[in-house]
Amino acid sequence: MSKNDNDRFNLIKTFILKDGDKQTYCNMYNNNPHYNLNDFQIYLNPSIGQKNISCDPKLSDFNEIVVHDISSEDRYYRIKLNNDNTVTFDPQKSELYFNKICTLIDECNQNNKN
Repeated sequence: MSKNDNDRFNLIKTFILKDGDKQTYCNMYNNNPHYNLNDFQIYLNPSIGQKNISCDPKLSDFNEIVVHDISSEDRYYRIKLNNDNTVTFDPQKSELYFNKICTLIDECNQNNKN
């Protein structure tokens, strides 16, 4: 059974929170949950915006993944989990990163099982 985008978003979020670190990438937030995938960086933004400026998981959930790829024409890509559990990609090319991140996490999880 294949996972839907909502499940895949939550897989990425859980992976970052469990295996990542904290790093600030913009002036809006501090200490974003972060993971370095070598080719690019991924961050989580809080679901309540700057009401959780410190990105504390105890204060709110995270509903946005930001991909930072300095080698790309667009440096920032946003993947957002909406209130209706749909996922949107801004720009649309963000979906390619979404798929790549899911593949990398699946590979990492497989390697940890072996």
